[in-house]
Amino acid sequence: MVHGLEETISSATEYKWATTKDEIITEVGKEMSTLRTEMNTLRTEFVTKELFEERMKTLKVDLEGKIERVSIKLNFLIILMIIALTLMNPVVAEIVKGILKL
Repeated sequence: MVHGLEETISSATEYKWATTKDEIITEVGKEMSTLRTEMNTLRTEFVTKELFEERMKTLKVDLEGKIERVSIKLNFLIILMIIALTLMNPVVAEIVKGILKL
């Protein structure tokens, strides 16, 4: 009778262990699949972010160059306006006429 109980308990234990092991393997497989998907998503986001940052650096350099050129042109126009306004002033115009007659 004891031998029969030992066999029954042993069989039940082996069955439970086998089913539990299969459940664990199935769950680990699902988790691994989820992790792979998340890693691929993160990898894609990382590459996209790197490309975006590289493009932003290029645009920054381009914009800095354009701003520098516009700044030079604006300074030139301001100086030109000051000269034009100064020469349009009747007092300055008389001084320039006096200098040119010499």
